[in-house]
Amino acid sequence: MQSTHETEPGPFPAALGAALRSILGDRGYLTDPADCAAYCQDWRGLYRGRSAAILRPANTAEVSASVGACHEHGIAIVPQGGNTRMLGGATPSEV
Repeated sequence: MQSTHETEPGPFPAALGAALRSILGDRGYLTDPADCAAYCQDWRGLYRGRSAAILRPANTAEVSASVGACHEHGIAIVPQGGNTRMLGGATPSEV
């Protein structure tokens, strides 16, 4: 069963992107759709979503700085754990 609720990523402020890249570096700030794809679907491939960016902080300082930057720009974040459950709840459905 394919999810019918797919959305396009919304506008993402360039200043926020620059701040996040500065905080996380290239390894922790993903925007290429090919790089983001694995984070936007459940492990079974039944639920798919979209996201303007994937953040992969390496430590608590990067988590804190990233959350703060997103808050300053009014951008919501959706934390994702292992993406291993069967309900599709870890799949982003809105940006």
